Amino acid sequence: MRSQMKLDPKKKVKAEFSSQDSRLSRLALTQNMDAILRLAILSELGISAARLEQSGGAVRSTAQFDLRIPYSDAVDLAGESTRLKKEIEGLSRAIQSKEKQLANPTFASARRKTSLKIWK
Repeated sequence: MRSQMKLDPKKKVKAEFSSQDSRLSRLALTQNMDAILRLAILSELGISAARLEQSGGAVRSTAQFDLRIPYSDAVDLAGESTRLKKEIEGLSRAIQSKEKQLANPTFASARRKTSLKIWK
Protein backbone atom coordinates (compact mmCIF):
# COMPACT_ATOMS: atom_id res chain seq x y z
CA MET A 1 0.00 0.00 0.00
CA ARG A 2 2.82 2.39 0.84
CA SER A 3 4.44 1.76 -2.52
CA GLN A 4 1.22 2.26 -4.46
CA MET A 5 0.56 5.50 -2.60
CA LYS A 6 4.17 6.55 -3.34
CA LEU A 7 4.83 7.28 0.31
CA ASP A 8 8.25 8.00 1.68
CA PRO A 9 9.33 4.57 2.99
CA LYS A 10 10.66 6.15 6.18
CA LYS A 11 7.64 8.35 6.95
CA LYS A 12 5.45 7.14 9.79
CA VAL A 13 1.75 7.17 8.94
CA LYS A 14 -1.48 6.31 10.70
CA ALA A 15 -3.42 3.22 9.69
CA GLU A 16 -6.79 1.74 10.58
CA PHE A 17 -7.52 -1.96 11.03
CA SER A 18 -10.97 -3.53 11.13
CA SER A 19 -12.00 -7.13 11.74
CA GLN A 20 -15.11 -8.94 12.91
CA ASP A 21 -12.81 -11.60 14.38
CA SER A 22 -12.18 -10.45 17.95
CA ARG A 23 -9.38 -12.98 18.41
CA LEU A 24 -7.49 -11.50 15.50
CA SER A 25 -8.01 -7.94 16.71
CA ARG A 26 -7.48 -8.53 20.39
CA LEU A 27 -4.80 -11.20 20.45
CA ALA A 28 -2.76 -10.92 17.30
CA LEU A 29 -2.67 -7.16 17.03
CA THR A 30 -2.87 -5.95 20.58
CA GLN A 31 -0.23 -8.36 21.85
CA ASN A 32 2.11 -7.52 18.96
CA MET A 33 1.36 -3.81 18.60
CA ASP A 34 4.92 -2.56 19.19
CA ALA A 35 6.36 -4.88 16.55
CA ILE A 36 3.60 -4.05 14.05
CA LEU A 37 4.09 -0.30 14.50
CA ARG A 38 7.84 -0.64 14.09
CA LEU A 39 7.83 -3.02 11.10
CA ALA A 40 5.03 -1.24 9.21
CA ILE A 41 6.51 2.18 10.08
CA LEU A 42 3.24 3.38 11.60
CA SER A 43 2.73 6.22 14.03
CA GLU A 44 -0.58 4.74 15.12
CA LEU A 45 -2.83 1.76 14.35
CA GLY A 46 -6.52 2.15 15.13
CA ILE A 47 -8.41 -1.11 15.69
CA SER A 48 -12.17 -1.51 15.40
CA ALA A 49 -14.83 -4.09 14.63
CA ALA A 50 -16.80 -1.74 12.34
CA ARG A 51 -16.18 -1.97 8.60
CA LEU A 52 -13.94 0.75 7.23
CA GLU A 53 -15.24 3.27 4.74
CA GLN A 54 -13.89 2.68 1.25
CA SER A 55 -13.28 6.39 0.67
CA GLY A 56 -10.74 8.77 2.11
CA GLY A 57 -7.77 6.47 1.90
CA ALA A 58 -6.14 3.42 0.40
CA VAL A 59 -8.01 0.31 1.54
CA ARG A 60 -7.02 -3.34 1.32
CA SER A 61 -9.60 -5.95 2.23
CA THR A 62 -9.29 -9.66 2.89
CA ALA A 63 -11.81 -12.21 4.11
CA GLN A 64 -10.58 -11.63 7.67
CA PHE A 65 -9.80 -7.91 7.86
CA ASP A 66 -9.69 -4.47 6.23
CA LEU A 67 -6.74 -2.09 6.42
CA ARG A 68 -6.78 1.59 5.46
CA ILE A 69 -4.18 4.34 5.30
CA PRO A 70 -6.03 7.69 5.28
CA TYR A 71 -4.92 10.09 2.53
CA SER A 72 -5.14 13.11 4.81
CA ASP A 73 -2.35 11.84 7.03
CA ALA A 74 -0.18 10.14 4.44
CA VAL A 75 -0.28 12.27 1.32
CA ASP A 76 0.96 15.81 0.81
CA LEU A 77 -2.10 17.11 -1.05
CA ALA A 78 -0.32 20.05 -2.70
CA GLY A 79 2.61 17.88 -3.78
CA GLU A 80 0.33 15.11 -5.03
CA SER A 81 -1.76 17.64 -6.98
CA THR A 82 1.39 19.00 -8.65
CA ARG A 83 2.62 15.48 -9.45
CA LEU A 84 -0.71 14.47 -10.98
CA LYS A 85 -0.88 17.66 -13.08
CA LYS A 86 2.61 16.92 -14.45
CA GLU A 87 1.61 13.33 -15.18
CA ILE A 88 -1.52 14.50 -17.02
CA GLU A 89 0.53 16.99 -19.07
CA GLY A 90 3.04 14.26 -19.99
CA LEU A 91 0.28 11.88 -21.04
CA SER A 92 -1.39 14.62 -23.10
CA ARG A 93 1.90 15.29 -24.92
CA ALA A 94 2.32 11.56 -25.59
CA ILE A 95 -1.21 11.34 -27.01
CA GLN A 96 -0.60 14.36 -29.26
CA SER A 97 2.66 12.84 -30.50
CA LYS A 98 0.98 9.52 -31.34
CA GLU A 99 -1.90 11.30 -33.08
CA LYS A 100 0.63 13.23 -35.24
CA GLN A 101 2.38 9.98 -36.14
CA LEU A 102 -0.88 8.29 -37.08
CA ALA A 103 -1.94 11.30 -39.18
CA ASN A 104 1.34 11.18 -41.12
CA PRO A 105 0.74 9.12 -44.33
CA THR A 106 4.40 8.06 -44.51
CA PHE A 107 4.32 6.64 -40.97
CA ALA A 108 0.99 4.89 -41.54
CA SER A 109 2.12 3.27 -44.82
CA ALA A 110 5.44 2.14 -43.29
CA ARG A 111 3.52 0.52 -40.43
CA ARG A 112 1.26 -1.32 -42.90
CA LYS A 113 4.24 -2.65 -44.87
CA THR A 114 5.94 -3.86 -41.69
CA SER A 115 2.76 -5.57 -40.58
CA LEU A 116 2.35 -7.29 -43.94
CA LYS A 117 5.93 -8.62 -43.85
CA ILE A 118 5.34 -10.14 -40.44
CA TRP A 119 2.19 -11.96 -41.58
CA LYS A 120 3.77 -13.46 -44.72
